[in-house]
Amino acid sequence: MESAINTRQRIIDYIAPELELFRCEHALLFGSRHAQAPLVQHTKWLFDQGYFERLIISGGCTQGIARPEADQLAQRLVEAGVPAHVILTECRSRNTGENVMFSREMMGSAVRELLLIGKIYAKRRYAMTVRAQWPEVKRMTCSTINYFGVPRDRWWHEPELKRRVMAETRKIPSYLASGYIREVGIERGHLV
Repeated sequence: MESAINTRQRIIDYIAPELELFRCEHALLFGSRHAQAPLVQHTKWLFDQGYFERLIISGGCTQGIARPEADQLAQRLVEAGVPAHVILTECRSRNTGENVMFSREMMGSAVRELLLIGKIYAKRRYAMTVRAQWPEVKRMTCSTINYFGVPRDRWWHEPELKRRVMAETRKIPSYLASGYIREVGIERGHLV
């Protein structure tokens, strides 16, 4: 019988796999109405380190907020020092699937490598969505923020992070069954 510690580790390893970060020409920042400051800080760091040259920020109006998430994040990134000419915004999407579909519409089929940027609890789902909705992308990695104040391997100690991780474990099977996402494998820190 699997111990509780092993079960918890297996869950976080599936939901938020540890991946090797590598340089890509393009990055896709998934919009968010919360945790914008840490997302901006992390994205700026990735840019400064040379992990991407062009950034697509995808996120429309959600939860009754009139200004698209992508516009909010773009403004904050420019204020933080990311050049405006590096950033493209996609402002129609309302969920992860639309983030990917509409970003693909903007960028076309020329994108072959993609750095995904977002939140820790959605890490695998980001990659699975790209795999299903943007088949031209052959190589990707994902860098996420954990803004919950607990280390990744202690995720169950923070109630909101625990709720979000467990919600992902419930969502993924139905999304897989619908074809909305496709499974990804992990080999030596790389998505396959």
